Amino acid sequence: MNIGIIHNFNSYPPQNGRSSHFYNLVLRLIKNGHIIHSLDQEKLPGIKNLYPNTKEGIIEICNKADLLYIRVDGNIEKQVMLRSLFKKKPIIWELNAPLEEEIVWWQNIPSRFNHLRSRIDLRYNNFIRKRLASFVDYSICTCSELQKYSKEFLNIKNSFTITMGADYELFKPELRKEDIFGIPEGKYKVFWAGDIFPWQNFDLIYEIAKNFLKTDPDIYFILLMPKSNKLPFIPLNNMKIFEKIAYKDIPNYFASADVSLCLYCDSYWSPWGFTRSPIKLFDYMASGSPVIASDMGQVGRIIKDNKNGLLTNNDVNDIINKITILKGNKQLAKNIAINARDEVVKYYNWDRVAKQTEILLEIALNKTNNRNLDLIAENNFRETISS
Repeated sequence: MNIGIIHNFNSYPPQNGRSSHFYNLVLRLIKNGHIIHSLDQEKLPGIKNLYPNTKEGIIEICNKADLLYIRVDGNIEKQVMLRSLFKKKPIIWELNAPLEEEIVWWQNIPSRFNHLRSRIDLRYNNFIRKRLASFVDYSICTCSELQKYSKEFLNIKNSFTITMGADYELFKPELRKEDIFGIPEGKYKVFWAGDIFPWQNFDLIYEIAKNFLKTDPDIYFILLMPKSNKLPFIPLNNMKIFEKIAYKDIPNYFASADVSLCLYCDSYWSPWGFTRSPIKLFDYMASGSPVIASDMGQVGRIIKDNKNGLLTNNDVNDIINKITILKGNKQLAKNIAINARDEVVKYYNWDRVAKQTEILLEIALNKTNNRNLDLIAENNFRETISS
């Protein structure tokens, strides 16, 4: 199959969630024999057909691809859709967030003009996205909240949830290194990976670290961040920050944690609820580190409290208590970690993501054969691979 994949970033080497998603999915599509056509900002090895990011380049992709797979990220769908509609090729949108997420970037800007402008822009962009969505054949959503947004707001009838995953052969407990963090021996290592985006709830993590600095000096916070040179906070004495770690080395860091944090703010700006599907959650689970996660959205559905992780309502004292429990109960921590990795091996992995995506692409290319359409549905697919 010739697949035209349109996105507005380079995925290689992976630097964050979106690049990891693209990298892992496309790598497997190539491995399975598909030919990828994309724009030339992409450097992923294996993509041989690259075109300039121009009107002519996009049209050439439309000409050579059997179908178009567009990552709806920002407003790239505008330029692509307007140049591809006349080609009458099947169009699949990959939806990762509603446009309401743009509002959060303006929340700390005091200017009333900027606030007004952001809401006018949002209304206009939502109008354009909804109009373009009327020409979309299928949408792939990373969580059920986005599937609801796709069906009810964008009116894309054929919308499906394909939950993200991890590469369990890359992220695994055997990669643990006791001295990798360069901190005093015997410290209990609480790990967090991410950037200081408004939804990451870093203020909560900072508050927890401040508390432990006073109450338990044996607990150390390891932060994996891309831009520590621009920190909006003063690092504490029980913190160590790492930045720009190569993707191939990240699994060693994940596996060397004693507990990992997957904490988020509620998406108050979105009428569709919490729409995030954090890839780091699955990487944590694959790495053999017990996870403490916010009980919201897809995260709260994947983590079963006291079975494959611990859920929290984001109360500082609750999280402090859960970290303390895991520190003092190594058997509980071990059991949780084993259960979590087992779920990744069985279901939450990139091979399954690629397989579900392939099924949808094949159906989109041959609309007369819809017998496998129900298989894409999350519950049905889980039951099939388990049997």
